[in-house]
Amino acid sequence: MRPVLADDSGAQAVEYALIMGLVGVMIIAGLIALGAQMGGTFFTVATVMGDPLEAGSGGPGPDGTGDPGGSGGSGGSGGTGDT
Repeated sequence: MRPVLADDSGAQAVEYALIMGLVGVMIIAGLIALGAQMGGTFFTVATVMGDPLEAGSGGPGPDGTGDPGGSGGSGGSGGTGDT
């Protein structure tokens, strides 16, 4: 019975398997955190840019021929030159 208990030839394989398992868990956790952050970034960019259909982006109309889009605004009134 003692020779079986004294044999530690498989201990290194178990240690390496545990280390690789922990590295795998850390990689997965990092990817999940990065994915959540990237999703938040894309949501922020989409919110800042607004809805392209509301802004008159010139996308295809109901008949597929294209919509000219919005008017583009009227410009500003300019300044008075007094500073």
